[in-house]
Amino acid sequence: TISGLYSINYTISSTIGTILPIPLNISLKAIDKTYDTTTKANILYSISGSIFAGDNVDLSNNYLANFIDQNIGYKSVIINNISSTNTNYIFTISSIVYANILPKIINVTYGSISKTYDGTTKAILNYTLSGNYTIDNIIMSYIANYTSANVNNNIRIDICNITINICYIN
Repeated sequence: TISGLYSINYTISSTIGTILPIPLNISLKAIDKTYDTTTKANILYSISGSIFAGDNVDLSNNYLANFIDQNIGYKSVIINNISSTNTNYIFTISSIVYANILPKIINVTYGSISKTYDGTTKAILNYTLSGNYTIDNIIMSYIANYTSANVNNNIRIDICNITINICYIN
């Protein structure tokens, strides 16, 4: 308020200002994962900078971290929607992150099929796959031969040239 003899000749007006958030550095590290048909990535992070005592600053759960594709290999991870749980602070990201998608182990269980003598050692096998994803179309080829073409029980079968072709179905 204004007071005094000539105070009626004056008014006080207000103005507006802006309070800007404090920039903090966030260091990100993508975590290696085993192939799972998705591009989803997980990250570890650490925050550095000037945080006032009593303020809680953390990474919001709204971030998205994705490998550039779902295939195995060492590749970049794209991270979007990085924000702070405290709006008084803003993050600056200092680097691009990379991680590995590691191969998934597929188990192959073989079982032989008995055959009638035909003069050859060629064997046809039953096999089952486990540990694979149904979204992946897996085709397996092999060469299998009995160690003898003669009639007998419990003849060992040698399996070689195993090829597994996997085609991701979108």
